[in-house]
Amino acid sequence: VEAIEQLYPKIRSVYNSDHTMIAKRKHPQAALYKLS
Repeated sequence: VEAIEQLYPKIRSVYNSDHTMIAKRKHPQAALYKLS
């Protein structure tokens, strides 16, 4: 369980960064709103 808890934030951060890049391409203003 501890290992999963340590890996989850890393996987989540990578997923969020990828999702943000895709969102920026499709909807730049929406991505900026989410970041702010």
